[in-house]
Amino acid sequence: MGEDGLIHSESRLILSSRLTTSQIYPLILPSDCNLSKLIVQDIHERKCFHSGGVNAILHILRQDFLLIHARRIARQVIKTCPTCKIFHCEAANLPVPPLPAFRIEETPPFFHCGVDFAGPFRYKKDRKSERAILLFTCAVTRGVNLNLCTDLSTVEVLGALQKFISRFPNVRTITSDNGLSFQRAAKELKLLYESIKDGEVTRWLADSFISWKFFTACAPWFGAFYERQVQTMKRPLRKILGSAIPHFRDLDVIICNIGAMANRRPITTVASGTDEGEALSPSDLLYGYKGSAFIPEHSLKPKRRPDKVMVIFSRRWAYQQRLLLLNKFWKRYTTEYLQYLKTAHEQTPGRTKHLTSATSVS
Repeated sequence: MGEDGLIHSESRLILSSRLTTSQIYPLILPSDCNLSKLIVQDIHERKCFHSGGVNAILHILRQDFLLIHARRIARQVIKTCPTCKIFHCEAANLPVPPLPAFRIEETPPFFHCGVDFAGPFRYKKDRKSERAILLFTCAVTRGVNLNLCTDLSTVEVLGALQKFISRFPNVRTITSDNGLSFQRAAKELKLLYESIKDGEVTRWLADSFISWKFFTACAPWFGAFYERQVQTMKRPLRKILGSAIPHFRDLDVIICNIGAMANRRPITTVASGTDEGEALSPSDLLYGYKGSAFIPEHSLKPKRRPDKVMVIFSRRWAYQQRLLLLNKFWKRYTTEYLQYLKTAHEQTPGRTKHLTSATSVS
């Protein structure tokens, strides 16, 4: 019992000359007292400024008080603090939304498509240069079309778009993020369509006008159907190239081969027996067949002197074939990427939140 009529604890620090009396003889506080909780709450709000957690509260509390079950009470105070609830609350899991109509309706190849840049990727020139890949993804068939661009300018976007439309003339809707080159390309397409006043052309444009849709800024998840295909292209490209820096034409060949393999990947379950049908692939929906023709690898040497000048015996051709690794890579491609094609099965939120006065709603 101290001179103030309160119960103090005698600690093992009584011989210390640098500690104050309250630190040597801390005041004992019961755990079931409302005053104890108010003291801990005051320390949490005014001295710790809602930060530091339990250890920060105990560090300040033990300078003057000896609170029974102090750690448990400190956790309760932090858990019930309205300010901490707002900043430390966990977001509820939202249910998986239904797919939009343009993802599930039967349409010609690339009728609805998404576009995005991937890269940059380095290649050999006079000095090491970097180029980007413009990727078009069909929203329905999951097919891809890859174009190697020199930069991210509007000229390159329009040039790649012109080649893409020449290969797939049924394009009607293009979806992308809010990239400046995409916005400028959309404006120039609209200006081009509006400038044509000929009657027959105007009627044709009424049916074939290409509309460009932009997702909300800073919301890349809206373009998940083409962002996923960017990874499908970049991961094998990194494995094929490794630390090698190919020539521009070699890089273009590799990208074309990766695009072909991406279109032959299975989008349904691979058959486990001979009595089951083959897995469906984007090539089946794009062209009606998969196709498997390619120029094979070889380790041949010229048998005749005139054959030495043939390209297939040159060092560059051998280097390009080593980069492609088509045979070995294709054997791993199906099983490695099949796991990424699974759709989400969780239809109900795994973690729900009940709205209260401290719930943060954004």
